[in-house]
Amino acid sequence: MQFFAWNEKQHPISAPHALKHKDYVCPECARPVRLRSGPHRQPHFFHLESHSDCRQHQKSAEHLQTQFHLMSLLPEGECCMERPFPSLGRIADLTWESERIVFEVQCSPLPLQEAKERCVDYRSAGFEIVWILHQKTFNRRRMSAAESWLRQNPCYFTDISKEGKGKIYDQYDIDEGASRLFKGPPLEVSLAHPVHKSPLIASPLPRLLQHRFSSWPLSFQGDFLDRWLKDPHPKESALHLLQLEERYLHPKKVKRALFPSFRNVYTRLLTALLKKLGA
Repeated sequence: MQFFAWNEKQHPISAPHALKHKDYVCPECARPVRLRSGPHRQPHFFHLESHSDCRQHQKSAEHLQTQFHLMSLLPEGECCMERPFPSLGRIADLTWESERIVFEVQCSPLPLQEAKERCVDYRSAGFEIVWILHQKTFNRRRMSAAESWLRQNPCYFTDISKEGKGKIYDQYDIDEGASRLFKGPPLEVSLAHPVHKSPLIASPLPRLLQHRFSSWPLSFQGDFLDRWLKDPHPKESALHLLQLEERYLHPKKVKRALFPSFRNVYTRLLTALLKKLGA
């Protein structure tokens, strides 16, 4: 379903503000679209001729509601939805112009090459890219190649529904290869408050924190890294996480008969720690 188009002045217009029987332009394929609405139909644009290569009309309700949710979180007047990048041949889901950030919402499976190309393209235009992955496709035990690779970039999850209810969240997890072995409770992220890169803490750190210190150019208030940095006892917390990682990543080092009980103990420790960080 497509909610945005361009008017005759090439300004974005949303479906609720458009007029019936008037031609508008699709921001992606530049072909004519018109408004469709009714007493029991949500206003949206449709292409006058079907074009399978245009992705605008393929966006799900969850995708669109996540875009609207993002727009509501960020400073008014500083953001643009469906912002075209003509030189790249791309349209960003949402841009925060003053912070030079592109937010890309992904609800459907994503090829690895496409994920890499989007990151390269937007960075070449001077924008950092932040990925919002919907849990209906992502955040499963088995990770796709694209999801595994996207962990090198600022990347969060969402559970926003077709009705617009839900949140954008981060989590602590442990992965090995393409498998997610453990994930903690969701930690709601405040995307209106970016936190630019902090110096690496010179102490043993769990892999997730090492990874984010080394590869993420920015994070956001409320994510796991931000909460850990604000923890009054970060070394103690890091030690608990390292112990849990050892149990999940190197189970053969623990006697088989004792491993389940050890894992349960450290899982409870980690859950308590994450609840404390999320408080």
